[in-house]
Amino acid sequence: MTIPPTNGVNSNSTAAANAGKARTSTPSPASDTAVPSANTQSSDNVSLSTTGQQFSKFAAELSNSPAEDPERVASVRASLNSGQYAIDPDAIAAKLLDQDSNF
Repeated sequence: MTIPPTNGVNSNSTAAANAGKARTSTPSPASDTAVPSANTQSSDNVSLSTTGQQFSKFAAELSNSPAEDPERVASVRASLNSGQYAIDPDAIAAKLLDQDSNF
């Protein structure tokens, strides 16, 4: 649905005639010579709590460490392939239930 700009809803005929046209503004001469007052000067400061600082440090340490230990992966893989790695399903289930209770 299109509403024509001259539908009579806007009592200002100039605004109605100019509706839909690109608007440009010219700066006022006073704005070119404006001097900032003392109240407009501000600076923003941000500080992290001790916990936030510790988290940031921990995140940086984690980003520099590998996601996995290749030696441990190779050791477990060799144990699995040889049949020496014993999987305890009851222990796995208990750990999963413990984690679930934390949520």
